Amino acid sequence: MVRRYLDLSTVHIREETSLWLSEQAKAQPPLLVVYAYEEGFFIPVPEEPDDAVPMDLLNLFGLAADNDATLLRLDRDGEQLDGLAEYDW
Repeated sequence: MVRRYLDLSTVHIREETSLWLSEQAKAQPPLLVVYAYEEGFFIPVPEEPDDAVPMDLLNLFGLAADNDATLLRLDRDGEQLDGLAEYDW
């Protein structure tokens, strides 16, 4: 099966969200499945995210779902999209 993913820069999440994602990558059990690597994260887009998921990340999940993407890649060198919030950290 071929699936789509949304590739974005980590500039579109807050630093606190990045730290939360890093914690989730190590948590047992996690609130959200996260695969962390040195430059960012791969995150399967959940159908019904937990209430604890940060709002900036929820907004990106919505964008991914609107574009039929089942995976979100956040990378420090990823795409910066006009119209999305950007955070300086």
